[in-house]
Amino acid sequence: MRHAHRLLALLLPAAIFCLNTGNAQTIPNAGFEDWPNGILSGWDTSNSPPTFSNVTKSTDAHSGSSALLGTVIDGGLGFGITPTLSTEPAFAVNSRLAALHGWYKTSLSGGDIFYVVVAFEKAGVGVGGATAAITASSTVYKEFVANSFFTAGDIPDSAIITMYIVGAAGFPKIGSSFLVDDLSWGAATDVKTAQSTSPLEFRLDQNYPNPFNPVTTIGYRVPGAQMGGGVSGTGSSLVRLSVYDLLGREVAVLVNEKLAPGSYSTTWNATAVSSGTYYYRLTISPDGGSQSTSFVQTRMMTLMR
Repeated sequence: MRHAHRLLALLLPAAIFCLNTGNAQTIPNAGFEDWPNGILSGWDTSNSPPTFSNVTKSTDAHSGSSALLGTVIDGGLGFGITPTLSTEPAFAVNSRLAALHGWYKTSLSGGDIFYVVVAFEKAGVGVGGATAAITASSTVYKEFVANSFFTAGDIPDSAIITMYIVGAAGFPKIGSSFLVDDLSWGAATDVKTAQSTSPLEFRLDQNYPNPFNPVTTIGYRVPGAQMGGGVSGTGSSLVRLSVYDLLGREVAVLVNEKLAPGSYSTTWNATAVSSGTYYYRLTISPDGGSQSTSFVQTRMMTLMR
């Protein structure tokens, strides 16, 4: 019987083994087909029924019978409530996965951005992540690829996937939306080729989730071929991302290294600090220089236990 099982395994499509090793890397409800009683299975959402629901089931699917629709709705005071969903609690993984793939449609206005973020953890501590940022609207399904990065040689034991829309400079626009379907693990793309086609802008994203407890993810961009003040940014830059309390005391250094131009994300596990409001600041010095800082941006986040 054991030999029969091994033969059956060899006949299964190879893609299954790339995506799922011993069922420890299966993304919950990856095709968004399971909605018992109208509630998305396997994910935590921003829905607050009966007040509002901005994460809903859609029949406009990439495959199967359904997909997920997230829509920025009116918060009642003229600002938009962003749709968010997250695979919390974290689900198990057991390898350094190369990239998260998925299919999407978007209707984005006013510079809104649709984000897909992966946080990899080991024993509750962040060891890597992945980010895809979609800025253009699309009426047809397109594939996104969020390439993974890891901070050390650790192999993660869990992952959290989050999706949401953020505004270019504040709240997202009411009516902006995304459809997403068919998530899977797969190969990474050649980010160097993609980055060389156009400059990257400096950006520090709002952390997600926010408020959080105790882990949150922060995305940011290191500029590309053209940096402020006419300084060339084709080489590496010295990047520092730090967290401060309200008294201005530095409580954590999340990133302090030279990085090539590109999009990055990192996680902060705030287990060691108390609940409250914190600031996180990104500083970037061109070409790793220490004489001047070309970019500085600060945002606020809230730890709520």
